[in-house]
Amino acid sequence: MDHNENENNTIISLGTLLLVLRKCWYWMLIGALVVGGVIFGFCHMTYTPVYSSASKFYVSNISGNTPLYSNSQTSAAESMAEIFTKLVEADGLIDKVCEDIGMPGNQGYIRSLISASSNSAILHVKVSGQDPDLNFKVAQSLERYLPAYCDYYNNQENALDPSHETITMKLIRASTRDYSADNRSSLYKYPTFAGALAAAAVYALFFLVEITNTTIYSADDIKARGDRYSVIGSIAHWALDGEKKRSRRRLGRRRHMVDQSRANVDQKLLLREHVPFRISEAFHELRTNITFCAAGEKGCTIGVISSVAGSGKSFVIANLAVSLSKLYDKKVLLIDGDMRCPMLHKIFSVSNKKGLSNLIVGQVEKLDDVKYSFGDLDLIPSGTLPPNPIDLLTCPRMNTLAEQWKQEYDYILIDLPPIGEVSDALAISGMISGYMFVVRSGYMDTRLLADTTDVIESKGAKIYGYVVTDVHPEHSEGYTKYGHYYKYTKYGKYQAYSNYYKQTEASANTEEKKS
Repeated sequence: MDHNENENNTIISLGTLLLVLRKCWYWMLIGALVVGGVIFGFCHMTYTPVYSSASKFYVSNISGNTPLYSNSQTSAAESMAEIFTKLVEADGLIDKVCEDIGMPGNQGYIRSLISASSNSAILHVKVSGQDPDLNFKVAQSLERYLPAYCDYYNNQENALDPSHETITMKLIRASTRDYSADNRSSLYKYPTFAGALAAAAVYALFFLVEITNTTIYSADDIKARGDRYSVIGSIAHWALDGEKKRSRRRLGRRRHMVDQSRANVDQKLLLREHVPFRISEAFHELRTNITFCAAGEKGCTIGVISSVAGSGKSFVIANLAVSLSKLYDKKVLLIDGDMRCPMLHKIFSVSNKKGLSNLIVGQVEKLDDVKYSFGDLDLIPSGTLPPNPIDLLTCPRMNTLAEQWKQEYDYILIDLPPIGEVSDALAISGMISGYMFVVRSGYMDTRLLADTTDVIESKGAKIYGYVVTDVHPEHSEGYTKYGHYYKYTKYGKYQAYSNYYKQTEASANTEEKKS
């Protein structure tokens, strides 16, 4: 169990890292280019190229003509090569080099150009400066005079005589005139490092915002809270032609989001034409999950709730009722129990003068006087808005009506006010089989979701599951992963058969009425 939990946490962590990278890679690139460009400009302004010419010598003998064979001789040669690294700065040698290149009196400057190092019995001499031609001249001069001065140091006779043949040091690699700067990489090293640091800082900032952001954007954000939270539906963002321009704008205040969620609600119904295939399929999936939750229960009463207004619960319950009514031999009753801010009558474009409130108080005796039929779906609007909605919902008359409806209908769906704002939904928990919790993407906070869930469960009520609405493609993990393979182009053609079925059914009903 612990291994599986650790594995799940790893997957979630990697998914979060990739999600953050997908969100901020553009800003990381901009940050790297801007910072790297500024540092590159500064480095370019202060850049001074440095060229070099190098020679390599082998310390071959330290005591006459006897070649090196023993370990002691080899160690002595290594020690001598190390000593020779200091000899290259000897005054006599530097004076000779300055005379040779025609720069007498510049011993200090020439000495600053020369550096030496040893590796085993190999002596490396390097001349570095801003003038590659001068470097080459100094290196050639050292190749001519340095071996003689090494023999002179070893007390060889006539070592400084021009005709003397050196036996202490042998040139194994001569210098070359190199016009490529040694420090050119530094011109790009610091800007690259600064750009990478800027990109990392941008990523860290986005990652910090991501892990501290408790807003729910997709079903995965709810599932991540544990097995206690079961997601039974995910509805994609549905924008009509007139709303596309507005939907691209960043939604700021909650008030604006609420207003937009209630715009053109009468057009976002499965009964209408030109319903996006992904929307209809999402509600069919939700319908399947609901039928499993209510399996074998006659008159299953489902209360649809949310934590705050504007979550889209009326939109969800309306389309779920339409989808359930398409099941064979199933009757569905849809009730607008939100007698504070009703929406179902607007969605179905019916009158709200009479409805549930009038039926409860006895102003209307028969159900047929307040219901609207859409095939196997019956709708009861909220009716006249009363001053005491919670009293009407909890009165004995409401319980009696609920029992009657359970005998007549297979599914009873009740649209209830937001549970985080009023307590109407919890007041009728005794007549509810289970609640369906609607959560809007980018609008709901995980902490508020947990608090509301605790309140519902403390009353002994049952939550069938959560439905996430208004999910945009960039927040839908499954759609992002498999959208490249499944564009719905193959299966979208079946929507044509659905439209054909509707037309055939309408024609049959018309002919039946005529006969």
